[in-house]
Amino acid sequence: MDANELLELLAGATTLALGGVFLGAATAKLERPSLFAATLRDLGVRSERLVRAGALLVPLSELGTGAALVLRPGAMVGVLAALTLALGFAGTGIVAMTRRHAVRCSCWGARSARSVLGIRQVAALPLWLLALALVARPGAGASWSAAQGLAVLAGLVLALLVAPRTVRVVRLAREVAAQRRAQIWLNARLLPGADA
Repeated sequence: MDANELLELLAGATTLALGGVFLGAATAKLERPSLFAATLRDLGVRSERLVRAGALLVPLSELGTGAALVLRPGAMVGVLAALTLALGFAGTGIVAMTRRHAVRCSCWGARSARSVLGIRQVAALPLWLLALALVARPGAGASWSAAQGLAVLAGLVLALLVAPRTVRVVRLAREVAAQRRAQIWLNARLLPGADA
């Protein structure tokens, strides 16, 4: 594998990662829009109309950006949309650092509700810029066809919709198993000879 092929492979992987990040963040926000709305209020958005609009438009922008990156790798529309969002994320981090109180992060919905906005969003900007420069380099758009991108996009969306539920089911199954083991242990101590 020569350097160009390696760079092309890296650009393709980065494109998929960026698309997945945007799609994942969007689905998490849309799953619990009240969390993101609360973050917008904490950032100082006063108008409830703007809060409701932002709680819908930001995740829809992320969905569109993720789809554009995966469907048309290297196309400027996806790259510019991702750049706009990355700058917005960093700007949000700066605004959050100027607030007199910690602003809860809801970038990943309920999964990130315990973290706060601030320096992480600002520090991530150079990484966003580096990833976007790699994805936007000349020739990066030839990695796969629109049909292949659509198949990958469908797979990413399916994975993002199924994965959180699968994690919940696994956690519940572990809890049930632990409760069952505790019940068996308790029965063995309190009722010797009783079947579990």
